[in-house]
Amino acid sequence: MKISISASLLLYCITGAFQVTHSQSRPTFKVKAGDYPDKIIPVADQFQYPTFQKGKVLFYGGRMVEAMLNYSYLSGEVLFLKDQKDTLELLDKKMIKVVDMQGAIFYNEKQYGFCEMVSNYGDIKLAKKHLLARIGNEKGGPYGISYTASSVTTYSSYANANAPGGRKLKMDTEAIFGHRILYFFVDKNDRYMIPGKTSITRLFPKYKDQIGEYLKQNPVNFTEEEDLERLLNYSQNLNQQLK
Repeated sequence: MKISISASLLLYCITGAFQVTHSQSRPTFKVKAGDYPDKIIPVADQFQYPTFQKGKVLFYGGRMVEAMLNYSYLSGEVLFLKDQKDTLELLDKKMIKVVDMQGAIFYNEKQYGFCEMVSNYGDIKLAKKHLLARIGNEKGGPYGISYTASSVTTYSSYANANAPGGRKLKMDTEAIFGHRILYFFVDKNDRYMIPGKTSITRLFPKYKDQIGEYLKQNPVNFTEEEDLERLLNYSQNLNQQLK
C-alpha cells in the first residue's frame, strides 16, 4: 500500500529537522471537524524517531530484510521509506513477526498490532503500544482508553485510504488528540494480558498469596511503567527464590 506524503513532511522525515520530545507530560492537539490530523499535529509528535531508522524486518518463515523504518503514533503501524524517498508504505502486517529498529523490538501481535518490548523478566515480558489517539472533544472531558481490539483499530481509523492519520474527522465539533501508552503483560506463550491483579497472579500462580500481600503493602498503578516493572521484578525474584 503506497502512501503519498507532502513535501514538507518528507523534508522533516528525511533530514531530521524536527525533534521528538520524550517528556512525561506531552501536549494535546485540537483538530477541527473536517481537518486532517496529520496536517494539524506537528510531525515531531507523529513518529517515534526524528528520522527513519535503518532496521530489520523478520517475516514468518524466516526471511529477513533491511529497511528504513519508523513507528507512527497516529496509525499504530510500522512504516518504511521507499528508496525513492517520495513514498511511505505500510508493511504487510500479516507476514511480519518482529521488527528491530536500532534495538527497539516490536512484535506483531495479532490483536493489538505492533507492540514494543519494554523489558524481560524471565519468561515474562512487559510490552507497550504508544498511540496518538482521540481522547475527547471540545465540550467534554477525556474518556478512558479501552484495551479491546476494536478500540485500538479505532485509533487508526483516522487514517484515510492513502495515509495514516489522514482521514478528515467526521465530527460536528473539534477533537482532542493526545499521546496514550497501553501496557501489556506477555506470557511465555506470547499471550498478551491487560495488567492487573488477576493477570499478574495468572503469570505467577504459585505465589498468589505473596503477590496479593505485596499489592496491599505496595500499591501499584497498572497504567504506570515504573510500577509495572517494580511488580514484575518482585514477582520474578520471588519465583527464583522459592524454586
